[in-house]
Amino acid sequence: MAENESGQEKTEAATPRRLEQAREEGQLARSRELPGALIAVAAALSAWSMGDVLLRDFAGWFAHAMRQAGTQHDDMLIAAGDLAVHAGVVLLPWLAIVIVAGVGGTLVLGGWNLSAKALVPKGERLDPVKGFKRIFGLNAWVEISKTLLKFLLVAGLSFTVIWLMREDIARLPRMDAAAGFGAAGGILLAVFAAGAFSLLIIAAIDAPWQLFNHRRQMRMTREEVKREAKDTDGKPEIKQRQRQLQAEAARGRMMEAVPEADVVVLNPIHVAVALRYDAGSMDAPEVVAKGAGEVAAHIRSIAAEHHVPMLQAAPLARALYRATEVGERIPPGLFAAVAEVLTWVYRLRAATPGDQPEKPNPAVDDALGAPLT
Repeated sequence: MAENESGQEKTEAATPRRLEQAREEGQLARSRELPGALIAVAAALSAWSMGDVLLRDFAGWFAHAMRQAGTQHDDMLIAAGDLAVHAGVVLLPWLAIVIVAGVGGTLVLGGWNLSAKALVPKGERLDPVKGFKRIFGLNAWVEISKTLLKFLLVAGLSFTVIWLMREDIARLPRMDAAAGFGAAGGILLAVFAAGAFSLLIIAAIDAPWQLFNHRRQMRMTREEVKREAKDTDGKPEIKQRQRQLQAEAARGRMMEAVPEADVVVLNPIHVAVALRYDAGSMDAPEVVAKGAGEVAAHIRSIAAEHHVPMLQAAPLARALYRATEVGERIPPGLFAAVAEVLTWVYRLRAATPGDQPEKPNPAVDDALGAPLT
């Protein structure tokens, strides 16, 4: 089990922040075998599919080189440059495929990443103890095993191909130059393809190992995870203060909406719920403020100051408090009860000072209207 310098076991998976920091420092899962394997396979496949074209173009380039060699030139640099251009034209498509394969193989694991921090010298790399661990650690043994396996696979498969084609090799001296050259090229290509396939096997083993090893090296102790959580999200007391400030701000906005309410439904002491309804823009009445205890008292105070009608209807007040949140429409089960209250409000607005409408006593479901615990 991996341990840090304090001896604590690194049992926790790396957090996104830890992985991002490692990426900024250039620590990524990279396979040195994968680019080489893809380059070899791409070269073999392109040579296999473009072999005749490459041979023809190479023959043309070789003939051109011989003609240049037999010609007197005043400027040898011009002659050399001419030969280089012809060689580049012949090899450019093949080189382009190989370069794309190499770059793609590098980016398969970890993607594109430019890190200046990775270039900064680190004193810990000069630490002899850590250097000893790197030399004789697990990664070193893995690299030695990969090298040995690579040698055995490449040598073994290449020898197998040569052994299977031994009769073709034996016939080469009896062939004419053109046929022998083509047959020899086919044999070399087969041997090269066997070697490329061997490297691909190694890469198929190495890439998953590098991913696993990178995750293992990035593991964190529980203390590191807790410390990062504090650094990222803030200390508990700060978070609590932030929540408190957010609650106070929300309460302030809620209190600002009380003067616009049509009515405040009360459970005389404990609960107050302010409702607003606009028939032109709402399909149901909306709760604009609610609260219990001191918040309810504050709502009552603001409502009295702005002459908002208040109705003591304890079961309905408790039901509204339980079933709705601020800014929500009331549920269908309370439509009838709230309609009685709003009808009373409209009559109250139209009544003369000496002719006050009778206060309603709306009925609600016993479970919703039960006392708060």
